[in-house]
Amino acid sequence: MRDDWCMAALIAANLVMVGSAGLCVGGAVRSRNPLAVSAALVMFVAMADHALLGVVSPVWWSLLLVAGGLMVGSTLRASALSFAESSTESSRSTTPTLGNGCAVVRGTTSSDLALTRAIGVSATLAYFAMAWLILGHQHPAGGGVTSTATHAGHGGGAHLVGMLLDGAALVLVVLLAVLMARAVRQKRTALASEAGGMAAMIAAMFLAMILPN
Repeated sequence: MRDDWCMAALIAANLVMVGSAGLCVGGAVRSRNPLAVSAALVMFVAMADHALLGVVSPVWWSLLLVAGGLMVGSTLRASALSFAESSTESSRSTTPTLGNGCAVVRGTTSSDLALTRAIGVSATLAYFAMAWLILGHQHPAGGGVTSTATHAGHGGGAHLVGMLLDGAALVLVVLLAVLMARAVRQKRTALASEAGGMAAMIAAMFLAMILPN
């Protein structure tokens, strides 16, 4: 009975990983930002392979997720400048975006912009958190559903560093959940979906990591 429960929880966690990644892809597509779309697609394929197939080594996915985080991070400053310029151009026909697919509507208050930027930065950090956590999974020979093991690099003197990184990822989950709740209160569905998707994805990765094989 316990084994059946663990297997069901593992399958659910894997599905949440893939579904959350798909939600983030949708947000990136709406942003029409090529870098954000590329990073989100890398994340989606990484989660699909990592959770369901196990064809590519987690090390490669980790490197690609770091690259995705750098791509998304590079859009933050440029997007913020775009928003600042658009605030003085009432005739502008396009809607500026910020971060990993975060849309900013014209007439947004400074408080709204702060929330948008906070979610954009947190979503960027989520890529690095996923890159770390994905190293905590090992695939069985021949692929298949993900099984879990200890983090590569958690042995010896790196154990403390690994614990700190795990703790930082958990703090990020809480932060994203708080930002999602704030976005819901402000009825900003797109931002809430992005923050919630990232939080659910990291939480699911933790769950899959601690479940027994």
